[in-house]
Amino acid sequence: MFLWMYWPSFNSALLDDNSKHRAIVNTTYSMSTSTIGCLLTSMLLHKGKMNAEQIINGSLAGGIMIGASADMIVSPFISLIIGFCGGILSTLGIHFLEQPAYKYLYLHDTAAIAWVHFVPGFIGGLISALIAGVTPEREFGNDIQNVFKYMGPGYDRSNSTQGGIQIAAIFTTLG
Repeated sequence: MFLWMYWPSFNSALLDDNSKHRAIVNTTYSMSTSTIGCLLTSMLLHKGKMNAEQIINGSLAGGIMIGASADMIVSPFISLIIGFCGGILSTLGIHFLEQPAYKYLYLHDTAAIAWVHFVPGFIGGLISALIAGVTPEREFGNDIQNVFKYMGPGYDRSNSTQGGIQIAAIFTTLG
């Protein structure tokens, strides 16, 4: 409960002005639909009953998945979709892939870190690269330099270059 309540402030801690507000709103939307997605998926997987571990973890997946792009998203519908998919993905990963990972790879993931943080974080990073690469600068208006420091008036970095930098950051982090 503590993490769910404060995750929007985690995603917006280093941001300013409109970027901070967008990150808070988008993270809240994403986590709300993540909770709905994991509840529905858990109920479908367990014949109407809910699995507490899946719900505890899946409800956070939306906040993690949107973390890299929380301030970039200008349409709230996108954050709703990202969160819903994060909740479903996390719940399915915990349900179907946790046991095989332990049995065949000897990876004992007691806190479902792989399905709550790693997989949603990696996919969220890819989503941030996609958003950076396709969202026109005009969508951000005068706020473009709060989101992308080297884009906008006086800079020559393009959307596709920024998307490539986002992808490089993902693999640098993995390395």
